Amino acid sequence: AELLGVPVSEWPQAPAPEPSRVMAGLRDRVVVPKGPLGWLMAWSMPLVHKVFYGPVADALDVQPEDRVLDVACGGGSFLHGFASAAASVAGLDLSEVQIGFAERRLRDRIDAGTAELVVGDATALPWEADAFTAVTCMGSLEWFDDPGAALAEMHRVLQPGGRLVLGLAPLVEPGAPVDQTAQSIGVTLWTEDEVRELLAMAGFGEPELTVAGEVVVVRAPA
Repeated sequence: AELLGVPVSEWPQAPAPEPSRVMAGLRDRVVVPKGPLGWLMAWSMPLVHKVFYGPVADALDVQPEDRVLDVACGGGSFLHGFASAAASVAGLDLSEVQIGFAERRLRDRIDAGTAELVVGDATALPWEADAFTAVTCMGSLEWFDDPGAALAEMHRVLQPGGRLVLGLAPLVEPGAPVDQTAQSIGVTLWTEDEVRELLAMAGFGEPELTVAGEVVVVRAPA
């Protein structure tokens, strides 16, 4: 085939992007949705994360006096649909697009003064110590650059006797081959011992780990 009299095969070809750069770009769009494509990804995220909502809600067992923080809250679907019984809720996410969705979902609670939503980093939570009775994080900790620092912050904002509930991807067996796809996009997959060690280093008590279908639910006391 020719274009402007020159065989297409002889036209200058743009170099293919390096696989690592492609995967890094995918990671950025998943972790911090932005722009028109980010809006679409943010809109569809609850469809991906809904597998966590029921199991995490069961482990959380929200009480009327609870003050619940959802770290990496996305569009606020969990807070809206599964933490409505709590006295107050708060959510934090890196993505302004996601927080925009959350603000629309939780508008009534925001107007009532029982919900707060913040664009921010999980390693620097903008709340005082002992601010919450419960903290959740689901489908996200594996994507964090520094999950240990994020867990330490979650522990800091939990009051004594509070609880952390995590929704994690399936754990791996000790000595299992590294998942190259997960590694290429910066996702960390842990063994059970590694999860327990991360939690202990952040200050949490002995956790309970439960397999719930496709996810692992972790409940740990502050």
